[in-house]
Amino acid sequence: MAVMLVAGVSACVKVKASVPQPLPALEMPAPPGRLIVPLPIPEPAPEPVAPAPVQTPVRQNTPPATRPPERTTSPSTSTVPPPEPTPPAAPPVLLTTPNVGDLEQKAQANINAAKRDLQKVNYKALSKDAQLQYNTANLYIGQAEDALKVKNYVLAGQLAEKAATLASLLVRSQGKDAAQAASSLAPISF
Repeated sequence: MAVMLVAGVSACVKVKASVPQPLPALEMPAPPGRLIVPLPIPEPAPEPVAPAPVQTPVRQNTPPATRPPERTTSPSTSTVPPPEPTPPAAPPVLLTTPNVGDLEQKAQANINAAKRDLQKVNYKALSKDAQLQYNTANLYIGQAEDALKVKNYVLAGQLAEKAATLASLLVRSQGKDAAQAASSLAPISF
């Protein structure tokens, strides 16, 4: 019974957790003082003194001279207009590729191949997707020709190559469709 009494009393006893004491608040140091150095103000420049107007003596009425007064400037300097400035020359075209002629020839060859292939394609027989590819190839051809006009041979070559690729794929796909249609109509022989 004593054991139970000790167990019962120990069970009812509350355990208090020890709480640490609050720490003292940190004190913020005062900001450092500022040293303000005034900039010297420049003294205003004295205003230029305007020359005093010169008074010309008043002439008495004198008879007019018979000959005109002589000119102090020579007539040749006053009649020649100053030369007009010439406009600056257009800056030269910057060529960074050494084989510009090769790039132009390749681009033109791809444009011609794309045009030739697109002429072989029957536009009306194409599906909607194939017609979109046909139109895209024509768009690339036009852009490549415009790039050639402004001598952008790199862009022209890239566009012409894309157009030639699309056109050759259209020719092949149309040829396969025709070959598949012909094989399905061909009589079967045993």
